[in-house]
Amino acid sequence: MILSWVKNQFNEPYLFELHRDRFANSCSFDLYEKRFQNLLVPGQFTVFVGSDSGLLIPYLEARIEKNASEKYLIVEEPAVLAELADKVSIQSDNIIMCTLDAWSESLDALGFQRFIFMSKVRLLKSFACMDSYAECYQELFTSVESSFVRERLLIQASTIGSRKFLELQLINVPDYQHPATEIVPVIQGRDVLILAGGPSLENLQDWLITHREHFIIIAVTRVAGFLKILNIKPDYYITVDPNPISFSISRDALAHSVDVPLIASNHANETLVSNWISPVYTLDDRLAWLSDLNLPSLPSAMPTVTHSAILVALEAKARRIFMAGMDLCYGKGHKSHVIGTAEAANGPKLSGRTFPVKTYSGAMAETDSRLLLSIQFAEKLAQDAHEQGVPVFNLSSQAAVVPGIEYMDCSNVSFDATQGAVSLDTKEDNAADQVYLQALRAELQAFDNDLAGLQVQLKSRSSSLPRLFNQTGVLNNSVWDEVKQIDELVAELGESRVRFFMIWGFGYFFETLDNKAIDQITAHELQGYFTAHYKNHLLIIKEIRQTLKVALQKCERRLKEFDSNHLAELVDEWLAVDEYFRIYHMTKLHPELKDQSNYQSVCLRLASAYDALSEKIDAEEYARCKRRSGKSSLIQKALDMFKRGAIEQLKDIQHLLLTDNHSRYPASLYDLVRAYIAELEKDPEQALSAYESILMQEDPELLMPVLKRVLVISSERGDQQQALQAIECLSLLDKTYLKYYAEFLLRTGDTDSALDKLADYHQAYPNDIDNLARIAEIYLDTNHPEQAQELISNLLTEYPDHYGVKRVAQKIAKRVTSH
Repeated sequence: MILSWVKNQFNEPYLFELHRDRFANSCSFDLYEKRFQNLLVPGQFTVFVGSDSGLLIPYLEARIEKNASEKYLIVEEPAVLAELADKVSIQSDNIIMCTLDAWSESLDALGFQRFIFMSKVRLLKSFACMDSYAECYQELFTSVESSFVRERLLIQASTIGSRKFLELQLINVPDYQHPATEIVPVIQGRDVLILAGGPSLENLQDWLITHREHFIIIAVTRVAGFLKILNIKPDYYITVDPNPISFSISRDALAHSVDVPLIASNHANETLVSNWISPVYTLDDRLAWLSDLNLPSLPSAMPTVTHSAILVALEAKARRIFMAGMDLCYGKGHKSHVIGTAEAANGPKLSGRTFPVKTYSGAMAETDSRLLLSIQFAEKLAQDAHEQGVPVFNLSSQAAVVPGIEYMDCSNVSFDATQGAVSLDTKEDNAADQVYLQALRAELQAFDNDLAGLQVQLKSRSSSLPRLFNQTGVLNNSVWDEVKQIDELVAELGESRVRFFMIWGFGYFFETLDNKAIDQITAHELQGYFTAHYKNHLLIIKEIRQTLKVALQKCERRLKEFDSNHLAELVDEWLAVDEYFRIYHMTKLHPELKDQSNYQSVCLRLASAYDALSEKIDAEEYARCKRRSGKSSLIQKALDMFKRGAIEQLKDIQHLLLTDNHSRYPASLYDLVRAYIAELEKDPEQALSAYESILMQEDPELLMPVLKRVLVISSERGDQQQALQAIECLSLLDKTYLKYYAEFLLRTGDTDSALDKLADYHQAYPNDIDNLARIAEIYLDTNHPEQAQELISNLLTEYPDHYGVKRVAQKIAKRVTSH
């Protein structure tokens, strides 16, 4: 990669090949503030791909001066990093810039793990990565994104989770009366069919209807819309996602929740869990500390709900496991999900970089970095299944191959005649549930009381901190004896609750004196350390007590539901916390409620509030899915496939455009894909015809990519007139093409016009020194040595170390010597 430095009018140096005119007329600070001010927040760990020729660093350092809790890791291309080595220095210890090879060590050095626990990590693109004038940044971002997701998942998997997980675990625990071990007798020794949300599930519709009764079906909640079309209910739905989107995509499943139980991770989305009507079977421990309420359960798995479903079937000792809809790649037309989902209704998944992956049919399909990671995790589960003697099959030939999971055509699936339909008992033991809730309330209240007592003690002792040293810096021993016991006080919570406490607040414990000898610690440092230590402990206590309050309030609501006389007051409480379906759960407990005069009005009031929420969610879902399949995404996807020579995938996109019933794409996009296919099929005439059709439609978003291809084709064919027209148009749209226009004119022998174009370019980019050196070289090559010598002498005075200037100067010197 050839890189050349230029400066903008604000005297900011940057590498021209990475940015073109991005920084030419704007101060970098202004651009960064506009782009990142709402994405960068105090206390966040941010990974940037690309440093923008080092311009990003002073902006981040300025932020750190105001918010010392921010940390940044910048992953840079090796060639760019080498170019920056002697030109960019980092003053802050909160910033590290490295190549991908040093990624893991740099994460550890900045304490990435701490931020994971607080759910405060983010991956962002620099302008160089967004613009991708240097194409290497696209591959770098994909690699970093994959590593970023993997690191985060592995850290969460090696502990009890993140701060967000712990918070949801506490909020959900009143609804977790049933550990998932209760479903083992239902699954043990039977065939389990896991339904995931990939588009290939549609191919199994008839087979599912015919053979539904031969399996225990565990379905991810996302496929409920598809199952509703088939009039099929699974035996269990399963969810693990803590994010609000989990509730959004699971609303069809809620309609089945009257008689279909839910298997849920202990950190699942609280709105979905609290609205589920049938029993909810929890994976992992109910509470994040040792407790008699933590009955044996089944584990969850990373990174997706489908992986957890496989693990549930394995742990419950299933006879065989069959996968349907676990595609781990995109289907025909870049479909990402089965019909009945918002994603399928809103078109293909075109945004984001994709990679070819082999399917069970032997054909190639597209997948993304997250799905590639899912393939790796699925392979590990397949190994576990093999060791346990449980065969795992994928019923879709269109799914990505997972080593260890074999393909089986659904027509070849044999059934055990002794295994008939299973009858699930969804009745709940009300007395046992009440006992659980009462015991849980007592335990949560006792923990809250202990925290309240600790809070009082810490506040009292922290008030003595200003007296830790006297005015001469001498340690006050009595105060020291009092404040240094903070860890002993916390230890009184008990070992397992201390671990919960420390993991909850893991991200707060940044202050440390471990790297200093005792005689090196100043009075100011010691006092500051303990002040921060007490402050952090008090903040953690406050946060945990706030969450305990929410959990205790939910306990009270659940206990009230056992008494039909509480209905009137419960309605307002349900509405306040989005628990719209609790009325149906309460009706299962008290069928006589239906006879009350206000029952229908209560149901209508809750239904109306839920409908209003659903309208809002539908709008958000539409906007989210539309971004995946917009015009710009399709253009980029088609270009990526063209560069890869993926002609079948381009024909797939062409078919998508031909069958676009929503008319969301202009005709110019069809012509673009048609032209790309023609080029790959070695038919330049057809390609040019399609490109000319696009130019006639004057689609501003396509002018640049089309003119570039016309230039390439006409140059390869030796059609100088057409190539000249193309490059002239390109130079009007983007002044950086004036350089290429000049070189083209030189090849035709029109030196004067070439120099005119380079002069125009210099007017637009006066700090591009390589351009001035090139002008001097042209003077020399066209027998104007005096002008060449004069220009290069001026450049040497100002830029004596510039490679391009020195190269031309040496060329002039050789010419003079030879004469």
